[in-house]
Parts: sequence; C-alpha cells; structure tokens
Amino acid sequence: MRTAVSGTVIVAVVIVVVIVVGGGLYFLVGIGGGTGTTGMTHTTTTNGSTPPAGSLNSAVQAFLTAFNNRDVTTIKTYFNPSSQIDWSGSAGGLQGTYQGSDGAGIVYGTSVGHTTALSASSSNLQITSTGATTSTVTYGLNITGTSTIVGKFNSTADVSQNWVYSNGAWTIQADNWNYLSFSSNNPSQATVFPQWGLTINGKSPSLAAEHVLEWNVAPFLAGGIYIGIVALGVALLWVRTRKQKR
Repeated sequence: MRTAVSGTVIVAVVIVVVIVVGGGLYFLVGIGGGTGTTGMTHTTTTNGSTPPAGSLNSAVQAFLTAFNNRDVTTIKTYFNPSSQIDWSGSAGGLQGTYQGSDGAGIVYGTSVGHTTALSASSSNLQITSTGATTSTVTYGLNITGTSTIVGKFNSTADVSQNWVYSNGAWTIQADNWNYLSFSSNNPSQATVFPQWGLTINGKSPSLAAEHVLEWNVAPFLAGGIYIGIVALGVALLWVRTRKQKR
C-alpha cells in the first residue's frame, strides 16, 4: 500500500514539475520578438580600441533607422547585458526600468512591435564626448504611426543615451526616454496589457503576430498548473488520512 501511495505522490509531483518547467521554457523562448523585422544586423568595420571618427553618429542614425523600421531584432543588438533602459512620462503604461538586450526586446517589442506604420523624426541631436570610448547622445523625437491596439497615435519624447565603444562596436549603456506627450484614437487602451480591456469589451485583442500562440495557450497552461497542484494536494491529503487511520 505504501508503495502505491508513494507512486501516486511521485506521479503528481512529476506532472506539476513538467507543466511548470514546460510553460516557463515556452514563454522564455517567446520573449523579445517584434514585427517589422528587416533582417538588419549591427555590424562594425574595425576591431580597434579607438572609435573611428564619425562612427558614433553613424551608429545613432542606424539605431534610429531600426526604430523607424520597427526592427526589434536589430534594436536589441545595440544593448549589452548591463545596459539599463528607463522609460518615464507619458509612456502608455510602459513606464519603468528594463535590463539588457532582453529588456530592450520587451519594451521596444511591446511598443513598436504593435505598430503597422511608424515615423520617428529626430531633432536637436547632440553628441558629447565623455571619454576616449564613451559619449552622451541627446535628441528629441516626434513619433507618429498606427498601432494595432490604440489606432493612430502621436507622441513626443526627450531621449538621453550613454554610448560605449568596445570590441569595435558602439552599444548603449543607458537609454533614458522621457515621453512628453502621447495621444491616440483609443487612449483608454494605452496600457501594458490592453488586450484584456479589448477582450472584456467584446473586441479583438489585436495581438502582434508573435504573441497569438501565447495568448491562446495561456489559459490551458494555467488550467493545467492548477489541476496539477490540486492533484498533488489531494494525494498528500489522502496519504495523511491513511496514516492517521493506522
């Protein structure tokens, strides 16, 4: 009898572990995508320790081009594991601090990844050298476009970035965006999880293509986890009851 009970407990534990680990791996693999990827890569022409003249300006312009192209994959290449991204102001629910290229994938993917058209024009671009391989870049952005979530939108932002030259490439160490304004056709939906609000109101969740599967699978995954937990609890309760009867 003890062998049968132990077997039941082990099976229940294995079910829970498989569900939790499988679900975690699924969502980790899915993080960081974005629409509008153009296949661009962040390349350099030198491996020297001193940045070539004009290389930073070229890197900044390439970064802005990737932003305009809604190319989240290329945007992520401008960040390293220690990079810090901070979005503040009228950022449509995306206010907060994000870390590394994965953080860039989240914040840029959630914003430009949901747009079908985007135009960002920079103004008052200033590059200030702070060392042999470091510089501060500041500029203003006027961003217009069409989002699958909020419709047509218009926003302005002040951007301040700390760029570092290492191993022949410029990367962004600190990326600070202060959104001064944000207006859209559907301002009530400008949140981190606007799909919930749209679904409650009987509308399509307007998901980006890379998140359709996650949206559909999530309820079943959650249900499986709860069922596994309940099964484990029932098995443990049954074992305890049997011991008390003895």
